Amino acid sequence: MMYASAPTDFILLAITSVISGFAPGLWIFLTSCLVDIITSKGVEHLSLMDPLPIAWVISLFVPKIAGPLMQFYQANLAERFTAAINMSLMKKSAEMRGIGHQDGSDYLDSIKILQDGAISRPTNVVSVIFFILRTYADQFQLARSSDFCSQFRRRP
Repeated sequence: MMYASAPTDFILLAITSVISGFAPGLWIFLTSCLVDIITSKGVEHLSLMDPLPIAWVISLFVPKIAGPLMQFYQANLAERFTAAINMSLMKKSAEMRGIGHQDGSDYLDSIKILQDGAISRPTNVVSVIFFILRTYADQFQLARSSDFCSQFRRRP
Protein backbone atom coordinates (compact mmCIF):
# COMPACT_ATOMS: atom_id res chain seq x y z
CA MET A 1 0.00 0.00 0.00
CA MET A 2 2.92 2.33 0.62
CA TYR A 3 4.14 1.90 -2.96
CA ALA A 4 0.60 2.40 -4.26
CA SER A 5 0.16 5.64 -2.32
CA ALA A 6 3.29 7.29 -3.80
CA PRO A 7 5.05 5.15 -6.41
CA THR A 8 7.27 7.94 -7.75
CA ASP A 9 8.55 8.93 -4.31
CA PHE A 10 9.08 5.28 -3.41
CA ILE A 11 11.16 4.60 -6.55
CA LEU A 12 13.11 7.86 -6.24
CA LEU A 13 13.88 7.09 -2.59
CA ALA A 14 15.20 3.66 -3.59
CA ILE A 15 17.32 5.06 -6.43
CA THR A 16 18.69 7.89 -4.29
CA SER A 17 19.56 5.42 -1.51
CA VAL A 18 21.53 3.19 -3.88
CA ILE A 19 23.32 6.13 -5.52
CA SER A 20 24.16 7.52 -2.09
CA GLY A 21 25.62 4.16 -1.11
CA PHE A 22 27.84 3.88 -4.18
CA ALA A 23 29.11 7.49 -4.03
CA PRO A 24 31.97 7.05 -1.48
CA GLY A 25 33.44 4.08 -3.31
CA LEU A 26 33.15 5.89 -6.62
CA TRP A 27 34.97 8.87 -5.14
CA ILE A 28 37.81 6.61 -3.94
CA PHE A 29 38.05 4.98 -7.36
CA LEU A 30 38.09 8.32 -9.20
CA THR A 31 40.65 9.73 -6.76
CA SER A 32 42.97 6.78 -7.37
CA CYS A 33 42.58 7.26 -11.13
CA LEU A 34 43.42 10.95 -10.81
CA VAL A 35 46.46 10.21 -8.68
CA ASP A 36 47.64 7.59 -11.19
CA ILE A 37 47.31 10.03 -14.10
CA ILE A 38 49.04 12.84 -12.24
CA THR A 39 51.92 10.63 -11.07
CA SER A 40 52.45 8.92 -14.43
CA LYS A 41 51.87 11.78 -16.90
CA GLY A 42 52.09 14.88 -14.76
CA VAL A 43 49.50 17.48 -13.91
CA GLU A 44 50.02 19.35 -17.19
CA HIS A 45 48.30 16.50 -19.08
CA LEU A 46 45.13 16.90 -17.07
CA SER A 47 42.57 19.59 -17.85
CA LEU A 48 39.76 20.62 -15.52
CA MET A 49 37.38 20.07 -18.42
CA ASP A 50 38.35 16.42 -18.85
CA PRO A 51 35.62 13.94 -17.88
CA LEU A 52 37.63 12.46 -15.00
CA PRO A 53 38.03 15.65 -12.93
CA ILE A 54 34.40 16.59 -13.63
CA ALA A 55 33.22 13.14 -12.48
CA TRP A 56 35.46 13.45 -9.40
CA VAL A 57 33.91 16.80 -8.43
CA ILE A 58 30.39 15.47 -9.04
CA SER A 59 31.15 12.43 -6.88
CA LEU A 60 32.10 14.80 -4.06
CA PHE A 61 28.71 16.49 -4.15
CA VAL A 62 26.50 13.42 -4.65
CA PRO A 63 26.38 12.44 -0.94
CA LYS A 64 25.71 16.05 0.06
CA ILE A 65 22.77 16.28 -2.35
CA ALA A 66 21.47 12.73 -1.80
CA GLY A 67 20.92 13.16 1.96
CA PRO A 68 18.39 16.00 1.73
CA LEU A 69 16.75 14.37 -1.30
CA MET A 70 16.25 11.14 0.63
CA GLN A 71 14.74 13.07 3.55
CA PHE A 72 12.40 14.87 1.16
CA TYR A 73 11.26 11.67 -0.56
CA GLN A 74 10.86 9.89 2.77
CA ALA A 75 8.78 12.72 4.25
CA ASN A 76 6.67 13.00 1.13
CA LEU A 77 6.14 9.23 1.08
CA ALA A 78 5.12 9.27 4.75
CA GLU A 79 2.63 12.10 4.17
CA ARG A 80 1.06 10.45 1.14
CA PHE A 81 0.87 7.10 2.91
CA THR A 82 -0.77 8.70 5.94
CA ALA A 83 -3.25 10.48 3.65
CA ALA A 84 -4.03 7.20 1.86
CA ILE A 85 -4.64 5.39 5.16
CA ASN A 86 -6.86 8.22 6.41
CA MET A 87 -8.84 8.22 3.15
CA SER A 88 -9.25 4.46 3.41
CA LEU A 89 -10.50 4.79 7.00
CA MET A 90 -12.96 7.50 5.98
CA LYS A 91 -14.32 5.35 3.15
CA LYS A 92 -14.73 2.38 5.49
CA SER A 93 -16.49 4.56 8.08
CA ALA A 94 -18.86 5.91 5.43
CA GLU A 95 -19.80 2.36 4.47
CA MET A 96 -20.77 1.43 8.05
CA ARG A 97 -24.43 1.61 8.90
CA GLY A 98 -25.57 2.58 12.37
CA ILE A 99 -23.48 3.31 15.44
CA GLY A 100 -23.82 0.02 17.31
CA HIS A 101 -20.34 -1.16 16.38
CA GLN A 102 -18.81 1.99 17.88
CA ASP A 103 -19.91 1.06 21.39
CA GLY A 104 -17.57 -1.91 21.74
CA SER A 105 -14.15 -1.73 23.32
CA ASP A 106 -12.57 -3.44 20.27
CA TYR A 107 -13.60 -0.53 18.06
CA LEU A 108 -12.23 2.05 20.48
CA ASP A 109 -8.99 0.07 20.91
CA SER A 110 -8.52 -0.06 17.13
CA ILE A 111 -9.06 3.68 16.82
CA LYS A 112 -6.57 4.31 19.63
CA ILE A 113 -3.92 2.13 17.96
CA LEU A 114 -4.37 3.99 14.68
CA GLN A 115 -4.12 7.35 16.40
CA ASP A 116 -1.02 6.36 18.38
CA GLY A 117 1.19 5.69 15.39
CA ALA A 118 0.24 2.53 13.58
CA ILE A 119 0.36 4.60 10.42
CA SER A 120 4.02 5.57 10.93
CA ARG A 121 5.30 2.05 11.54
CA PRO A 122 5.30 0.94 7.88
CA THR A 123 7.06 4.17 6.95
CA ASN A 124 9.74 3.47 9.54
CA VAL A 125 10.21 -0.05 8.19
CA VAL A 126 10.67 1.26 4.65
CA SER A 127 13.17 3.86 5.91
CA VAL A 128 15.21 1.17 7.65
CA ILE A 129 15.13 -1.06 4.55
CA PHE A 130 16.43 1.77 2.37
CA PHE A 131 19.09 2.60 4.97
CA ILE A 132 20.25 -1.04 4.90
CA LEU A 133 20.22 -0.98 1.09
CA ARG A 134 22.36 2.16 1.08
CA THR A 135 24.76 0.66 3.64
CA TYR A 136 25.18 -2.55 1.62
CA ALA A 137 25.79 -0.55 -1.56
CA ASP A 138 28.38 1.51 0.30
CA GLN A 139 30.15 -1.55 1.72
CA PHE A 140 30.12 -3.33 -1.64
CA GLN A 141 31.55 -0.33 -3.45
CA LEU A 142 34.23 0.26 -0.81
CA ALA A 143 35.26 -3.40 -0.97
CA ARG A 144 35.52 -3.19 -4.74
CA SER A 145 37.55 0.02 -4.48
CA SER A 146 39.98 -1.50 -2.00
CA ASP A 147 40.44 -4.50 -4.34
CA PHE A 148 41.08 -2.12 -7.22
CA CYS A 149 43.57 -0.04 -5.24
CA SER A 150 45.41 -3.12 -3.98
CA GLN A 151 46.09 -4.19 -7.59
CA PHE A 152 48.08 -1.01 -8.13
CA ARG A 153 50.08 -1.46 -4.93
CA ARG A 154 51.27 -4.90 -6.06
CA ARG A 155 52.79 -3.62 -9.29
CA PRO A 156 56.59 -3.29 -9.36
